[in-house]
Amino acid sequence: MKVDRLNKKSSTHNFKNRANDNRETYNSKRWNHIRRIGLQQEPFCNECIKENKPLHECIGNTRDHITPINMGGAIWELSNHQTLCSRHHNIKSARESSKGGAV
Repeated sequence: MKVDRLNKKSSTHNFKNRANDNRETYNSKRWNHIRRIGLQQEPFCNECIKENKPLHECIGNTRDHITPINMGGAIWELSNHQTLCSRHHNIKSARESSKGGAV
């Protein structure tokens, strides 16, 4: 499944207001490759699926670290990655920021 959203570079990632932004990781060719493959293999938002939303409403556009890098999450370990939609990624990021990075 080839969709334009898969070709977006993570350099557009919003690093504003982050103490440790991991910019080097998210701007790397390795991350962009892993992100693209992950979105192809898991195109639907994990949280939307948990909410039983219809799949056509669950298109994910973000590969997220389940355990944040700043909290010791494995950067490249695929078992620490998940697909989220923008809404759920923003919710998770806000929760992590308010807890100092903890999930």
